[in-house]
Amino acid sequence: NFAFQSNSIVVNTLNTALNSFYNDYLYYTDDASVFRYLSADEKTVTSIDFFQYIADIRSKMILHTQSSPYLNSIYLYSFKNNYIISNSSGNPVDYFHDTAWLDHYNKTKKSYYISFKNICNEN
Repeated sequence: NFAFQSNSIVVNTLNTALNSFYNDYLYYTDDASVFRYLSADEKTVTSIDFFQYIADIRSKMILHTQSSPYLNSIYLYSFKNNYIISNSSGNPVDYFHDTAWLDHYNKTKKSYYISFKNICNEN
């Protein structure tokens, strides 16, 4: 009975976290700045005039990661302009430090991707 209750708590916690991630995903897909970013070409997205849209998106990402115990980073990639925006930077894909998730997408074609890292405290 104890094991069943413990497992139920873990499942509920995981479901809560996944629902939170999905709601964040929907939040970004319904954002006007994100829409402009996703539809911009390579020349437009790297122009000075476009900087404010990227800054707006990044500020929302920073707030999400700071206010969530589950999120460490958020990446937003546009296939049209090959540019990645994250809570820590914005760069063309060729200059971005972590593209393992893009390799995963190219294999699975799933646009919604969450990775979990094992975190433990060593004493």
